[in-house]
Amino acid sequence: MINNYCEGLTGYRFRGALVIMNGVPNSPINRYFPVINSEASNNTFVNCDYIQLCAGSDAERSAVPKNTVVNNNIFLQ
Repeated sequence: MINNYCEGLTGYRFRGALVIMNGVPNSPINRYFPVINSEASNNTFVNCDYIQLCAGSDAERSAVPKNTVVNNNIFLQ
């Protein structure tokens, strides 16, 4: 997600405006596959609900995002 303008997005928990989830180690592709080499940069979020990084962390979803860049984003409420 690079160079986007997002305004008035709503959601909750895993369906928020920007959510990067934890994955399941050795997950089949139809489960919570770990996030690797992703980027969220130079985005603007205006009046958006629920921003969450490493969402869903629990005993099963324990694989944190790897090589994930989140930078130069603007969040305005």
